[in-house]
Amino acid sequence: MYIEILNASNSYDIENTWRRSWQYMMSKGDAYIGITSKALTGNALKKFDATRYADINWQVGGKDENGLFWDMLSQLGTQLRQSDAKILGTLKPAYLYLTGESQSGFYMNTYLTAFSDRIEKARADGQPLFDGYLNGVGPAFTFINSDVTARYPTKIYQPTKVPHIVYMSENENRMYDGAKDGIPGMAPPMVPYTRRADSSTATDKFRMYEFPGTPHTDPVTKILPINTEIVKAGGSARKAKVYYLDPTTGIQQEHDDLQLTEFVHAMQENIHSWAANGTAAPAAATKWMTYTTTIGANNATMYNPARDVNGNALGGVRSPLIDMPLYRFYGQMQTGATTYASSDAGSMGKLPDTTINSLYSGSCNTYLSKFNTAADAAVTGRYLVKSDADNLKIWAVTKGNTVTWADGKTCN
Repeated sequence: MYIEILNASNSYDIENTWRRSWQYMMSKGDAYIGITSKALTGNALKKFDATRYADINWQVGGKDENGLFWDMLSQLGTQLRQSDAKILGTLKPAYLYLTGESQSGFYMNTYLTAFSDRIEKARADGQPLFDGYLNGVGPAFTFINSDVTARYPTKIYQPTKVPHIVYMSENENRMYDGAKDGIPGMAPPMVPYTRRADSSTATDKFRMYEFPGTPHTDPVTKILPINTEIVKAGGSARKAKVYYLDPTTGIQQEHDDLQLTEFVHAMQENIHSWAANGTAAPAAATKWMTYTTTIGANNATMYNPARDVNGNALGGVRSPLIDMPLYRFYGQMQTGATTYASSDAGSMGKLPDTTINSLYSGSCNTYLSKFNTAADAAVTGRYLVKSDADNLKIWAVTKGNTVTWADGKTCN
């Protein structure tokens, strides 16, 4: 059972885990529950369908109170643990995994730091309420309650007795730059980007993965709210993504095909293997991205990805798309006059055919051989599942046929 803290950043419920992994979860026979995380999005449901959601009440003393969420989440997990829980009909989940991305990752950090030990002490068996935590692109905290002047956690990535996996795109190391003083209504002052080493002890099971070339979010996944429903819920219609010409290289950009989605399924496999069978997730810290660092405001360490001659970030857990590139991937947040793509969605730009031919001896067969070897290695290392690797191999053939190869042959 995957319980997702629904993301509230757009003022309506966003199901990041479901939209990335619905096919994977259904193929495994897993179940999914999304839980609304904020009064703002609870009120959006009432706007969407006042009759259906008439009973929703997020108020205390006549005012919206976001602090109710921590009780809701704990009560949901507790109910799912009961033998007579009716949420899934006659089914009872064997394992409960808590997930969430971005602001919802902030929520998970807050829950783990402020509440998880209290839950363990309150349970008869003294064990965590959830069997694992999967936190995506969420390197900060949220507020404990609606009083944004109240205290908030500052110790991030709390050790847990159950698997705790954190994953970051090429994007989040820059969040502190623009939000070190916080994000109104969403987050208190940001903690500087923090890495934490691998741990596989009985009381601390932790991995933190970094994926170069990937963006914070994907604006074109197959499952997204449609604009008519967003507007009905009081939100603003999603705008078509605009891609920019890279002023440095002259490369025209397009939607970023290198997404976190291809890695999330493997992390779901690994967190379950760790929880159910004791098989620890593969190494993370030995595969962190390569950064140059500077000291910024408040003596915080600022990270800047080191790049190869094609502009792609170095290090990290690497997709075959970036290991054997046809494209320059813009996963990094960028601001100011050199903005290449909208802040957190990323983009990619095709390398010149002359560059591609020089990388692969002018042959698509050479490119595909190297690409497939990289994809297979990622499966062997448990960073990709085979079905995702197979889909990437199809992508390589399709994109390879957009190249004019020196040997005059097509990809097959």
